[in-house]
Amino acid sequence: MLPAKGYRTVAIDTQIPWPSTERVINFRGREVHLLPGSDTLSRMIRVETSTDFTQPDADRLIFEFLSALAWAEQAEAVTTFGNWCTAPLNLGKGPMGMIGDGHFDYLPDPPDPKAKLALALYREGLSVNLTPYQFLGFFKIINIICDKGKDQKQWIRNNLQYVTDKDALARIAAIQRNEPDVADYLYISGRCAVAHAFDQANVVNPDDPADLIRLSEDLPVIRELARVAIERKFGIKSERDFHREHLYELEGFRALFGVALIGRIKAGEEVPPGDVPIPSVLSLRLRDRSRIELFESMSAATAWVRKGCVCVRLESKCRRIEVLVGLNFAGESLVCEPLTDVQYHDDGTPEAAKMMLQWAQIHRWWFGSNGTIELWDTATGTLLARAQPYMPPVNSRFPHDEFDKMESELRARAGSPDPPKDAHG
Repeated sequence: MLPAKGYRTVAIDTQIPWPSTERVINFRGREVHLLPGSDTLSRMIRVETSTDFTQPDADRLIFEFLSALAWAEQAEAVTTFGNWCTAPLNLGKGPMGMIGDGHFDYLPDPPDPKAKLALALYREGLSVNLTPYQFLGFFKIINIICDKGKDQKQWIRNNLQYVTDKDALARIAAIQRNEPDVADYLYISGRCAVAHAFDQANVVNPDDPADLIRLSEDLPVIRELARVAIERKFGIKSERDFHREHLYELEGFRALFGVALIGRIKAGEEVPPGDVPIPSVLSLRLRDRSRIELFESMSAATAWVRKGCVCVRLESKCRRIEVLVGLNFAGESLVCEPLTDVQYHDDGTPEAAKMMLQWAQIHRWWFGSNGTIELWDTATGTLLARAQPYMPPVNSRFPHDEFDKMESELRARAGSPDPPKDAHG
């Protein structure tokens, strides 16, 4: 009998940009640990198991997490090998891959079992290293929708109009120059030729380079059709649509405010500030940076609501700094300008100098390093909103030399000779 607690660790071979430090992502209420690779270790995913969440349960969670991630990032994700142990046990070196920041903001988690299967097959199509089986994997997504061959072909005919990928469109045009029906061609010379071997005249021969070249040329078309099926039939957004809509920037506030209030705000009503349920304490943070005490647990209140925007006023505990942040529901964005929306009061005292040093640090990260600000509900530890990376005005630059001089003077006044460490949180 397995112990109550353990760890399922799986090595990953992927082209998804992988974090260089450990990241923990909440998926279906469970912590999924993304572990970086090294000279000796593979990239890994680790999930904790228990008596009511066994190794098979963990494997399913990992597979479905990878399917969502492969769809969102449009890149392969293959599990290579794994282990289970009562203590976390790392896995040896695997293939190299790209390094990213580990922020996978979009992870679709559809409740429909058929939609989950579609994502799983799409991951398989992206990940398998044999072109014929890539083609078949993508085609099987159409098979989820349509059982019979004639219905699958008709679905293709009906949905070719939604193909947008330029490589797929070019291949469709090339097929149409030689074939009267693209759907017939993809079904007979692709799907059937890979899945069956009885008809010797129409089979994909793994030893025939011409067959593999042809299928490689057809692959963008069937991948696009699989994408169309997932988006249109199962309602799963692409990452492109997810980012274009920008709904993620104010997601926490949207859940907090509710549909009715959001509707009033977006309609341009001048909603009384008292009708807006802003948490009384918020923290302003920079993504992937250490927390700055001055901007933690700031008093928060609604300043005004108009033209589709809620203006939130944040004030530090010392009452020396104030930040105005805009929740722009009309534009689905978090708006704050470090040059104009942050006001501070420096009265020349050592205490004010300590405050100014903290402001200078966050300003360096924000203005000087294209920082991404986030608003957190301090009481619940919930991320409520995040902005896009900050882009300074045209022809502006961060005044490094002037800032270095100012910080040196502030440290002298504050009695703190050592500069703060530029640590990532």
